[in-house]
Amino acid sequence: MRIFNFKQDKRLLDLTENYNPEPASVETDEENMSVNERRAKLVKRLTDMTDKIDGLSSQIYKLQQRVELLEKKANVRSE
Repeated sequence: MRIFNFKQDKRLLDLTENYNPEPASVETDEENMSVNERRAKLVKRLTDMTDKIDGLSSQIYKLQQRVELLEKKANVRSE
């Protein structure tokens, strides 16, 4: 009884016979620099976006306060 004898079955395709993974390439200084530059650009972009979101959030809060004040003056009830 041959349960694990796959080599003898001609219908099966063995993809591992010619598989030789290439060693990982060593990053050069230029590649490392470009990675650091991209990371710095991403950090700057995220910081700018966060600052913009904070500014818009404070503007929304101020507008909500104004609307509440105007509603109070006009005796309008909102929920």
